[in-house]
Amino acid sequence: MTKGATVFPMTQKVLIVGSVAFDIIFSIPQKFQDSIPVTDGKIKNFNASYMAQSKQEAPGGTAGNIAHWFLKNGKRCDVFTAAGKDFETKGYKQKLETAGANISGPTGDYTANAYMISDNDNQQLIIWQPNTWEMIDDTNMTDFYDSQQLADFDIAIFSVLVPDTMKKHLETFRSHNKKATVFFDPGQVTPLYDAGSFQHCAQHADVVIGNEVEFTHFKQFCPSFSNEWDINPHLEIPKKSEIQNRVYIETLGDKGCEVYYLGQQRSYEAAQASTVAETTGAGDAFRAGIISEMALGKTLHESIPLGLAYGAKSVESIGPQTN
Repeated sequence: MTKGATVFPMTQKVLIVGSVAFDIIFSIPQKFQDSIPVTDGKIKNFNASYMAQSKQEAPGGTAGNIAHWFLKNGKRCDVFTAAGKDFETKGYKQKLETAGANISGPTGDYTANAYMISDNDNQQLIIWQPNTWEMIDDTNMTDFYDSQQLADFDIAIFSVLVPDTMKKHLETFRSHNKKATVFFDPGQVTPLYDAGSFQHCAQHADVVIGNEVEFTHFKQFCPSFSNEWDINPHLEIPKKSEIQNRVYIETLGDKGCEVYYLGQQRSYEAAQASTVAETTGAGDAFRAGIISEMALGKTLHESIPLGLAYGAKSVESIGPQTN
């Protein structure tokens, strides 16, 4: 071995499917709700104006954020995404590759932008400008990975894809790989799903993950999803569930998370952040922490604490990818 070379630990092979983006982050000293006129339960004459305290551009996107946190401590992963030329010229691509990412996918003119505004209650408004990211809809994974490469992955997460695109990529992946532990993460576009598309995607996954708002839709999409689960504080989840025994994870921010499995529920307390500067990307950090531990052979139950620790660390600074 060459003296001074980076030593990468032996881990399972991980594929992260999702966006890379440049996050334009603002904060305001007011509360959003104070500028939203509500009469008889309806918003009327909406014309809000806010004074921004700060602005920062930071590397982001679901796949970029997950990869950033996953790649800590010398791991490697693959990222399947769509990016513009500025992904390279602004140094974002090199940042991920240097950390250990192998990046594949179509290239266009401009990388996606996410305009994120947080108020002083840590509530957030996001405006998504997809740019080249839209190319992921018409791209096939098999244009960039052959059958054996897809079959070699042990863990894969598909994060925030619109229904038809999510279905296509999940189906393609599963047609070449039946063994991997697959995470289905519809994220902010969950309202675009209906029961049929959601259930179809979930059938290809072992773990379905979302926040409190997204879970309200999950429960509508799955009528059999009970609100009365057997609370089991000792519930443990195996390394890979069978498809019919799907695991659901509900993220609750500073309240931790809930895990639902085989009619039972287990609560996990949040890790404590030293301060809350800004919450962008905390959920992505949580996902990365779980996958990081599972890539080392741990069970989902054993992996959740690192996810919670990463989520807490993420909110301590502005931007989704801390140094």
